[in-house]
Amino acid sequence: MADQAKWQALMKWTMKHTDGTTPTEATPISEDKRRFLEMVMNEGVIDENERVKDILRILEGEDPRLVFAKEDGTIADEDNSPSPEELAQYKDTLLDELLTRIDQIDNAQNFVKMGGLRIMINVIKKYEQASSRALAAEVCSVVVQNNPYCQDAAVETDLVLQKNFFIRSAAAFITNEDVDLCESAVEGLAEFAMIGPDFMAACKKSEFDLIAKCNERIKQIDALEDEDKEFAQETKTRVEYLKKVLTV
Repeated sequence: MADQAKWQALMKWTMKHTDGTTPTEATPISEDKRRFLEMVMNEGVIDENERVKDILRILEGEDPRLVFAKEDGTIADEDNSPSPEELAQYKDTLLDELLTRIDQIDNAQNFVKMGGLRIMINVIKKYEQASSRALAAEVCSVVVQNNPYCQDAAVETDLVLQKNFFIRSAAAFITNEDVDLCESAVEGLAEFAMIGPDFMAACKKSEFDLIAKCNERIKQIDALEDEDKEFAQETKTRVEYLKKVLTV
């Protein structure tokens, strides 16, 4: 809910009618109270599909302030334009949010129907920020994993034809010192490889040398000391999992 004060008002209204320690007498709710409750509860519910549509519009280049303009056309912070760095960071946040919204089969299929795969491919190809490209690759992999409908859509959107480009883009992040980039890349590649035989064969091509890159990353982690090494163990586990997938 955008306005925290409305949640507080709802809580106060509830506490006023019962403190939970004594029986209360049920009485018909007035029309004003009913409208108030409906308004508060409706604002507290996010339409998942609409949210994803808004995110995709922003990732395609629309101004977030226009996307989230009020129904009357009012634009929040119209005179306060974000810097390119702030906008890039915000888009990373949105890509990360997509990962949490498309992990269910129905949501993944709706994402595909909205043209989400095409937009992710565009992010991988054209965005300058490395973290955005890695996150977009992970989103593609999550969407198509164990989802025949989305896998068919991947063929139609040329994701399959561009799988070499996809793998090359993600592979570059395996040895990146940024932990988040590395983890997004190895998770995306592992899921991508398991889509089907063609994808697995592509990931095993010598030109990408994914296993060698995994070994290099593991050596980097093993060379760390103390807390740095301990902190990197989760990354190491994910890299080792990708190796396991590729050696089956």
